[in-house]
Parts: sequence; structure tokens; C-alpha cells
Amino acid sequence: MPHRDMIVIGASQGGQEPLLELVQQFEADLPASVFIVRHISKGATNFLVDILARVSQLEVVSAEHCQEIRKGTIYIAPADCHLLINSTHTYLSSGPRENLSRPAIDPLFRSAAVACGARVTGVILSGELDDGTAGLIAIKKCGGLAIVQHPETAASSSMPQSAADSCDIDFFLPPGEIGQMLNSLVREKVEEPGEGDELYKTELSVLTGTTEGIKEMAGKGALIPVGCPSCGGPLWQVDDGAKRFRCHTGHAFGERSLLDGLAQSEEQALYAALRSMEERVRMLEHLSGSREKNPFDDRLEEARKHAADLRGLLHSQEKEQWSC
Repeated sequence: MPHRDMIVIGASQGGQEPLLELVQQFEADLPASVFIVRHISKGATNFLVDILARVSQLEVVSAEHCQEIRKGTIYIAPADCHLLINSTHTYLSSGPRENLSRPAIDPLFRSAAVACGARVTGVILSGELDDGTAGLIAIKKCGGLAIVQHPETAASSSMPQSAADSCDIDFFLPPGEIGQMLNSLVREKVEEPGEGDELYKTELSVLTGTTEGIKEMAGKGALIPVGCPSCGGPLWQVDDGAKRFRCHTGHAFGERSLLDGLAQSEEQALYAALRSMEERVRMLEHLSGSREKNPFDDRLEEARKHAADLRGLLHSQEKEQWSC
């Protein structure tokens, strides 16, 4: 019988320290493979491989496309690529961002759940918003286990708290105890993996560039009256324990990630409006300076007021932060 030999870990803001604590607890003969996604910006250098290699008794590598999976190895998702796995190999995807990130945690967790079922243990560490929640639900639905860093011990508690609010968690632990728990769990025997959930298979096909998968996603949920913050397309709501949203191009969001994405889109729209309004002010001032009696004075004052209102709205938060 197989064992719980596939460990998937997600971390974001404030996640480096708990990762260090966790990884240095792994035993040298750990009979499992470990996969880690930590959010990293496009173009950034991923120093996590070197950092974890200094404290780990296991081999630590940057994941590559179609790389054979070995036990006793930690695979780190590279910048700007989703890390997916099947039972034997890794897969890197430049597909649509999920939860405003690439790499994102949900794709790794979902792929592991579909391919390996009860062999998988998912771990959520410190981070903002809600990436990893939907993936952890997928792991549980496919027979795996869920471990979450106790929110009170997390530098950024949003990701652990989101998972706790939506998923049936098996263990809430501080980072200093998660590694030891995993050392024990990997030796438990489990049932052979099943066929995997069709919804999760369809979501994975979106990341591997299958057009049919994108078309099928439109039929998996209800259309909502909100546009995708990443591309402006229509969004469909999918609910399997935690609401998430997908557009027809493949972008995906949890509830918190969608709200954050909409706030970013709103800011961009307001700055575009401010730019347009200030250009109008400059044009009216130019016209005013070339005439003794300017017929546009009323319009100029109105435009100046609107521009000031927009700028005040955009900078209200900064004013509050600096008011002390």
C-alpha cells in the first residue's frame, strides 16, 4: 500500500521563517517528496533554494519542467511559473495567474490532490489573502490531510485563517511542530489514489493550455455581475466549500483575492480618471492664457475641483497613515 509520501506547502508574506523552522526538522531519510510554493514576483531571484539548503538534511532544488520526482527531495517553484505535479513528474506552467499570483499555491495543491489522493498532505503557512484555501479543500476531498500554521503564530494570518474558516483542518500547529508531525505522517499507509475530481481536472487543464478546459469552466458555475480584475472578462462563481471565481481566460480568485484585485483595478481606474481630468485642466489653462476674456473660466474651475476631489480620494489612505 502507498504512504503519505507527497507533501505540498504554501507560504507567502511572513512565510520564510516558518519554512526554515519546518524544513530543518525533516529527517535525513524522509521517505517523501516535498513541494513548496512561496509567492515571488516576476523577475525576482528566488533565493529560497539556497536559504533552505543551508538548514535542510534533504536535497533542495528549483523545480524544472518534466522533472522526475524523487523521495528525499524538496522542490521549490521558480518565479513566474505555476508548479504542478503528477505521481511521477513535475510540470511548470505559465498559465493564467490565480489569486493574483504566479506561482500560486492552489494549482500545486489541486494537481497533487488529483494525481495522488490520500498520499498528499497540504500545509498552509503565513501569508496574506486566501491562496491555498481552495487547494486545501481539494486535498481533503481527495482523501489527503490538511495542516495549517496556527494563525496566532503567523506574521500574516490571513492565509491560515482563510483555510481555517473554509476547510476541515486536521492539525493546527506552530511551525516548530509541523515538521515533526510530517515526519510521522509520511509513514502512514493509505488507500490507492482514485480517479480524481472532474472539476479539479478541468481547472488544471486551464493551466496546461487546453481550450476545452476553459470552455468547460464557464459551465461549472454561475455567472456573476463582476468583471475579472486581471482582464475585464466575465466571472463565474464555483463553490465546493469555498467560493472562488474564474474568467473565461483562466484567471482565478478566492473571495479575498478577488476583493483585493477589484481594489487594485479601482485604483488604476481612478488614476486614469485623474490623468484625464488634469489634462483637461491644463488645456483649459492654456486657452485661458491666450485670451483677455476667457469663455471657459467656469469649466476650468469645475475641472480643478473635480481633479482635487479625485486626488484627495486617492491619497486619503496615505494621509491617515502619515497623520501621526
